[in-house]
Amino acid sequence: MWVSEEDMYWMQMQMMQNAWGCKGKGKGKDKGKGKGKGKSWNSAGGPKNNTTVQADVGFKARLNQACQQKFKAGFNPKTDLTYTTEEEAGPSISYTCAITCEQFSEAYTSAGPAASKNQAEESPAMQAMEGEFPDLFKAAPKAVKKGAEDLEARGSQQAREPRVNNGGSGGTDPKSMLNAGLRILIGRPLVKDDLEYTMQENMGTVQATLSIKCVEDSQTITGTKVQGTSKADRKQAEYNAAEQALQNYQNDIDALMPEHEAKKAAKEAKQEEMFQARKAAREAEGAPDPPAKKQKVKA
Repeated sequence: MWVSEEDMYWMQMQMMQNAWGCKGKGKGKDKGKGKGKGKSWNSAGGPKNNTTVQADVGFKARLNQACQQKFKAGFNPKTDLTYTTEEEAGPSISYTCAITCEQFSEAYTSAGPAASKNQAEESPAMQAMEGEFPDLFKAAPKAVKKGAEDLEARGSQQAREPRVNNGGSGGTDPKSMLNAGLRILIGRPLVKDDLEYTMQENMGTVQATLSIKCVEDSQTITGTKVQGTSKADRKQAEYNAAEQALQNYQNDIDALMPEHEAKKAAKEAKQEEMFQARKAAREAEGAPDPPAKKQKVKA
């Protein structure tokens, strides 16, 4: 059965509720009556008191709890933690993610392309825990850390299949290609406010304007008009604006491409070295390799 990323998040939160003892025995359900006093929860869905996290909960849920405990009232992970997850352009489907938060000392990005969106988000969540909450990070189980480090293991076999060009989706459309190019240009993942598309409708046509705010010479680019105002027409209008922007920046992106490819190759080599080191450590301890995930089969 396929489970969405949002459903997975709330399943993890429910696991944390159970671990924190939200439900007391008898009459003690959430009110502290009877033998088992219920825990007090804030409006963001986290505990007000200091509690422990269930051992197998991932770093996204751990980061949510840590932030709620440190920043107290008014902090809501759904609005105050921003996960910017993007699909990487390339022959295979992969994802990168950046986490930003006003209370953090810096932004955190995934260690490399991941085979699934959830794993791309787990990677920077682990880095944020290490950077912002080092004591809680050290206390996390080794298995949880290994799971967040292994960007490929959590992705399904389906997610690692070669990308298919289906007429504009899957990272080969102008918007995805522009996003990939801008990441090379600015040297970091894009965040929510870096790009803004606006639409103008007039006499049965639609035209998109793109504001690019993440570069030094910020630009506002208007794409060609599209006949019609349907959802597909509006999407094409955005593609037109992105395609024009990509043409404007293509020379600068091409100039930085050799350096980008060299950094990418070095990062992949380092990741492979880390993987082999972990594998050797497991073999030295006599521990078996983690079991491979079963391939998902579409009904």
